[in-house]
Amino acid sequence: MWYLTLFKNLYLRIVVTQGETFRAINSKGFLRRESFTLLPDAIYLRKTASNSLVMHHAVIQIQMKIPKAQLLLLLLVLSSGCSPHTPGPRMEEETPERRMFKSISAFYCEKGRWPDSLLELKEAGRGSQGSDALDVETLSYFDGATVVIPRPILYSLEYTFKGGTDPQVTSRRRATFIAPPLCGDENLPEGGISLAGGRVRCVLPPGYLPLTLAQIRERWGSGPAPDVAWSDSSGSITVAVRFGEAQLTLQKMESFKAGVESAYARSVPGIQWHRREIALQSEPPLLLHEFTSTSSRGLLRTVAFSLSFDSSLLSITITGPESSAEAVGTVSTLLRDSLKVK
Repeated sequence: MWYLTLFKNLYLRIVVTQGETFRAINSKGFLRRESFTLLPDAIYLRKTASNSLVMHHAVIQIQMKIPKAQLLLLLLVLSSGCSPHTPGPRMEEETPERRMFKSISAFYCEKGRWPDSLLELKEAGRGSQGSDALDVETLSYFDGATVVIPRPILYSLEYTFKGGTDPQVTSRRRATFIAPPLCGDENLPEGGISLAGGRVRCVLPPGYLPLTLAQIRERWGSGPAPDVAWSDSSGSITVAVRFGEAQLTLQKMESFKAGVESAYARSVPGIQWHRREIALQSEPPLLLHEFTSTSSRGLLRTVAFSLSFDSSLLSITITGPESSAEAVGTVSTLLRDSLKVK
């Protein structure tokens, strides 16, 4: 469901619940065929001069100034998706999970890492009077929780839930939080991408849009799916990013390179190598692999970067038809030249 609110200054706010999509409006008021979806195991943020996205726990909000001349057209377009029974913005329920998300996100943005324990999180917020400070109710809700970090971008708390109708009946639950994509109100350049609180940044060419969860599932099937992916307007060239489980440090780049190439040789049909490089002196240091392979869609050209992020693998893959090998190379060069990892 979409909830539409018009303010006196003609700003439009749309709140979209998890899994739904919406269209963005550019600064001139014309509709752009851009679709954003909050993925349950992925996160992204894209800011441009014409719109601003703010990521929340399971909600995306977009706020834009709409020229008067385009306001009626916009209302007609959105009317089929708006709730006629909700004149104001939807109020987000302030659950213990949401309060914990705010506190953990604030810690991640300040420290550039996850808290080792709830005790460290509590100590970090001691004396804070802001909305990110943990209250007694939230601490009690997660009392005795065990911290699990399955992948660098994810932070999980395993805890005993006691909030059912029968206080004697408990269940074991896991709340998983995703690193905020960007900290603060910093503007990204056109095509700029920010992940993990701004610790991973790059720039994509104009026209690249994030894939929806359904598109990711269709393209990657049951295999390891990326945390987030983008494609060009034709859908033929994709850029995929995944924060992996495999351990990777700069000291182990050489041995990791051999293992990656062995895995590629076993799992990629018809692989033909073009480049297999290790660039420890580049910034950031990375492994670069480029190859052609066969698939149900024909010959594919792939450029893959492997980097160390929090001592784990960060993989970025650019894939397109072999006939578009030059375009794949252009995208990979732009991405590599703009890539920043903290």
